[in-house]
Amino acid sequence: MDADYTRVMQTEPAEAFTFWDYGPDLSRRFRALKVWMVLAHAGSQAVGEAIESNLDCARYLAELVNASDDFELLSPVELSIFCFRYLPPAVRTGPRSRVEEQELDRLNERILVSLQQAGSSYLSNATLNGRFALRGCVLNYRTTRNDMEILLDDVRRAAEQVSGPTG
Repeated sequence: MDADYTRVMQTEPAEAFTFWDYGPDLSRRFRALKVWMVLAHAGSQAVGEAIESNLDCARYLAELVNASDDFELLSPVELSIFCFRYLPPAVRTGPRSRVEEQELDRLNERILVSLQQAGSSYLSNATLNGRFALRGCVLNYRTTRNDMEILLDDVRRAAEQVSGPTG
């Protein structure tokens, strides 16, 4: 950095020492500091276990979605990210027309907004193969499998709220 407030006023080496050249202030960003601090504090084993737990939660949600009659998984779960959508049981079987797919997209958009406004669970969205998806990502080490069940119950409540009790 070359700014007026960083100008060295002294000429003697001991007095002209610039602390900011040897620390994070006014230097390049130290992006790894947060990761280093977590590893130093918790240890690599605990961090690894937290990551594995997050992956397990995402896989568990995929299992729940695949076993349900009212959800559809839109992509395989390979990380802690999952994409799915609410699928009313009445439209679960058989091929769907383009208009029906668009209606499902709009329904899931309304579900997402309702879910976010309710505040119990939070999902974002994605578009996969032209279809609107409810997208979640497990990042908190305190997330449990039970939270995945709560999430799907929250989505069901939001679906009922925006479309009525019949789906």
